[in-house]
Amino acid sequence: MNIGLDSFPLWNSMGRGIGNYAISLYQKVISQTCNQSNKIFILNWRSESLKKYLIETQNYTEYQVDAEKNSPLEVSYVKEQIQKFVKMYEINVFYTPNALEQQMPYYEKEWFGGTKLIGTVHDIIPWKMKKWYFATGGGEKYKSYCENLAEYDLLFSQSNTTKKDLEEEFGIVNVVNISMSSEIPQIDQVQLDKKFDEIRKKFNIAESYNIFVGGLGINKNLPNIVRAYLQAYQSNRTINALVIVCKLNEGVKKDIYSFIKRYNLQEKLIFTDYVEEIEMAALHLYADWCVFPTLYEGFGMPVIEAWKYGLPVLTSDNSSLYEITQNAAVHVNPNSVESIRNGFELIDKMDNVERERYRKLGQERVKHFSWDKTAKMFMDEILGL
Repeated sequence: MNIGLDSFPLWNSMGRGIGNYAISLYQKVISQTCNQSNKIFILNWRSESLKKYLIETQNYTEYQVDAEKNSPLEVSYVKEQIQKFVKMYEINVFYTPNALEQQMPYYEKEWFGGTKLIGTVHDIIPWKMKKWYFATGGGEKYKSYCENLAEYDLLFSQSNTTKKDLEEEFGIVNVVNISMSSEIPQIDQVQLDKKFDEIRKKFNIAESYNIFVGGLGINKNLPNIVRAYLQAYQSNRTINALVIVCKLNEGVKKDIYSFIKRYNLQEKLIFTDYVEEIEMAALHLYADWCVFPTLYEGFGMPVIEAWKYGLPVLTSDNSSLYEITQNAAVHVNPNSVESIRNGFELIDKMDNVERERYRKLGQERVKHFSWDKTAKMFMDEILGL
């Protein structure tokens, strides 16, 4: 079988969630799959080769299209390049790692002729939270993108939550949950110790802390999290600090720093803005808990990463977060500031024995998630088409 892999969502999210997902999946699929019977071909939409990102698995063929010179991409151009690629390599199955990639013209099934079209849907959060995301319009357009997914021969999800969402909201039933995992960097302990000393000074971290990793999206629930933390702090001034790893734009920095100063939270509520990989690792390794009480997730990668760093987890009692964590986390209602506050206070009062119990539960639960398992399920489904 000749398998075509799409690179556009990878490039568009390089270093972030979907980009990391695509790189990790592609590495495993290529290393497990390449043989005389199954060959991998990558449609690369950039002039830069993917070799350095897939360095462990170079047994594949790249077909490069310099889309940067043709930006913004027109539907006719994308269709033409896809059809050239499919014909040149006699592609049997074409896969895109983000079937809802909105920076690209949406793929139409008829472009591919007899080639099977498959893709991953990470979530439909904008539709689940449409009263916020589409308050000023755009909902019908997004809905049409989702309805187009019914034309795909097969869709993958990362959780049963997303699989169920697609069926209930749009009647799409050709979805298979193959889950996913995470890879954390292997960094020398001496380097991490040195880096953490720098981080303490850089971010004014003066005491024990919990860590939240997320973004400014509505589903990340930062307003409720910050309000809940403030209430917990006002009740107990010795509560753990909260380090929020979140890339900030200039529009929110002023408001955030003004809020922190108003309530004298300089050493308690710490926003790091963007951090490098080694800083992220150090912040995890020295934290007490991962807190991730977001409103809705298609998977919840920060939970898996926290477990891999050895942290116990406090998270939400809904969406994929409860599905993934089951009994291996402390759960709160993310829609309730009071519930999140109670969660902060609960984990702060836990003794070392109870904290260690949740840490061990996380270590056992994370064993259910691996890229080897995901890649095998991916290939099994494709070969079965």
